[in-house]
Amino acid sequence: MRSWRTALGLLVVAGVLSGIGSGLTAFVVATEAFLRTRDATAVGWLTACGMGPLILMAPVGGMLADRYDRRLMMLIGDGGSGLLLGIVVWQLASPATSLVGIGAGVALSAAMAGLTEPALRATISDLVPAQHLDRASGLMQLSQALRWLVAPALAAVLLLVLPAAAVVALDIASFAATAAAAVAIRSVLGSRPAWSGFAGQELRTIVGVLRLDGVGSLIGLMAVAGAAMGIVETLLTPLVMGFASRTWLGVVTSLSASGMLLGAVLVSAVGVRLNLRTGLAVGLGGAGLALAVLSVRADLVLVTAAGVGFFLVLPLANASAEVLLRRGVPNQQLGRAWGAAGLISQLGTVAAMLAAGPLTDRLFAPAVAEGRLGLDRLLGTGPGRGAAAGILVAGLILVVTGVLVARSAALGRLAACDCEAASGSDQIE
Repeated sequence: MRSWRTALGLLVVAGVLSGIGSGLTAFVVATEAFLRTRDATAVGWLTACGMGPLILMAPVGGMLADRYDRRLMMLIGDGGSGLLLGIVVWQLASPATSLVGIGAGVALSAAMAGLTEPALRATISDLVPAQHLDRASGLMQLSQALRWLVAPALAAVLLLVLPAAAVVALDIASFAATAAAAVAIRSVLGSRPAWSGFAGQELRTIVGVLRLDGVGSLIGLMAVAGAAMGIVETLLTPLVMGFASRTWLGVVTSLSASGMLLGAVLVSAVGVRLNLRTGLAVGLGGAGLALAVLSVRADLVLVTAAGVGFFLVLPLANASAEVLLRRGVPNQQLGRAWGAAGLISQLGTVAAMLAAGPLTDRLFAPAVAEGRLGLDRLLGTGPGRGAAAGILVAGLILVVTGVLVARSAALGRLAACDCEAASGSDQIE
């Protein structure tokens, strides 16, 4: 294997398969929680179990990705995550299924997966020439796009003929894809020597990264956007299942994700043609407006159409943010930068997941039912309308964040920079 393009292709394929597998597990866990409890709090708690450990391990994964062979970290992370996911399979197959046991298995598996993400993203900078980083970021969005496009509908169909435990077992098999890709790209990158240093030094490096011009502002705004995304991820299940079946939830989610696939293809094909700050602002603001539309009526067609719009602009926002971060951070520190960004930007996501359920069950749902603030006239009444109010709030958060991005002088300077600090010195032709 001589071409960085071939190696990148392997990573993309591995990401697609792993993303679909993870999507199967996420769909099964969320819908099982709602069917057993009929409240959003349980959905939010189990969703946070999958996200929280992942982001808490991200800084550790980032340090290890810069110190040791990044492919080795991918192997260890995905291998351990797959093995620990067996706890979820066991719990779902047990006659005395426990949501606590399922949450524990999801959390442990996610903790190991936290070793993989920083290493994977840093490896891309090792592989890809600087002028192609935006397109590479767009290609990596395909794994997330196909996770949302394929996994929900596939999970819904599989659950009609297979037990929940068997569907999650398919996710375990998908972890082999990343392992195979990590082994295959060795011939492209060669051996990566261990980096020597001390934890204290590395912590100071992370702090220094956050103080780079524009980087701290970028990560802070990503944290706010992450909170909105956490609300959506938690409340979409109770919103749709408030008036439709689990099968329809899978269909609607998958159809909506076609927008993300289209957006990812466009970004990977043409790159980010807008100024990067503008691209990030447009992506976030457009996603917020789509959520506002999605929340106003319990209608499968409207929810699907708004979902398409929401997912369509996400790759633009994600690719813009990724390239901005790569520009601002030297490559030898990029693993730690991704780890720190994952921790800080996604803390808001986990906090929102934990808060969205109780707020919906105890605040939004009663407010809609009682007609406070005219929410009943705006959103309608009935099951799932409290979740709709929460998603409306998420949309407003994204719109405000987009405005803040557009007005940020620090991000303007970063977008105008031609330095490409994160361009990989180890570019392979």
